Amino acid sequence: MSQVSAIITTVNRKSVIKAIDSALKQEDITMEVIVVVDGGNPELIKMIKKSFGLNIKLISDEVKHGGNWARNIGISTAKSKYIALLDDDDYWDTTKCRKQLELIEQNGTDNVVVFNSLKTFGGVSQKIYPKISYRPGIPVADYLFDRKYKGMIQTSTLFASKNTFISQPFDEKLPKHQDWDWVIRAYEKGIKFIQITTPLTYYRINQDNSVSKSMNWKYSYYWIQSKRNNMSLRAYHSFIVGLIFTYISCSDATFWGKKKIMIRLYIDNKISIFSKIGQIGILKIILK
Repeated sequence: MSQVSAIITTVNRKSVIKAIDSALKQEDITMEVIVVVDGGNPELIKMIKKSFGLNIKLISDEVKHGGNWARNIGISTAKSKYIALLDDDDYWDTTKCRKQLELIEQNGTDNVVVFNSLKTFGGVSQKIYPKISYRPGIPVADYLFDRKYKGMIQTSTLFASKNTFISQPFDEKLPKHQDWDWVIRAYEKGIKFIQITTPLTYYRINQDNSVSKSMNWKYSYYWIQSKRNNMSLRAYHSFIVGLIFTYISCSDATFWGKKKIMIRLYIDNKISIFSKIGQIGILKIILK
């Protein structure tokens, strides 16, 4: 039986071929590779089968359910003790799963998530994230959103036992913030997070129109309100000023309409003008 199952979810990206190839080329470890095509795509399915044949397990549904459905289906189908998640526009270093497996077995198998740093590609220059490493004891939501950490825990870096993922399934109703939502809920259930600071995942930025499509500020605002009790006030305000204000500035609202929305959120959430975050918020309101 394989040691690790790679769960690769895809909709309609030919870049999935590189993702699959990177999973199959993991060194010093036996891999099961499961590819879930969400929404079906005969041309893409044909390409995958032609490229990899029986070396992978292919799951497809003509109805598009969403990324979290695809992850849950892949996880439930997996035969290995451990699961590694991979998005279709990213790929792995050949040593990623071996290093994560070694670390997780040193720290107990269940209720532990190992994630790693990543290197971006597809933009003007390559960058390594996160800039500040995660330390045990830091609330995950604070690590992700507080400006003093500016942390990053991304789907294609996640590695845990199948039991851990089964006990904390992905929320299939979420259209966005899927990885953030999962890691916050997992942390609140007592699951331990450990980081490998070496960049072992290559993360594509500015792929297609994924950035512009994600900028629904109202949904993001309602989502962060639902997580308010899972983070400090500073992290909550950092999310609003850093992300929500950016989404508003890219919205279809008028110039003055954007400013009015930002001012309302600033006041409603009692962001202090004397705090560093508050001052950044004021600058964004003035300059956007």
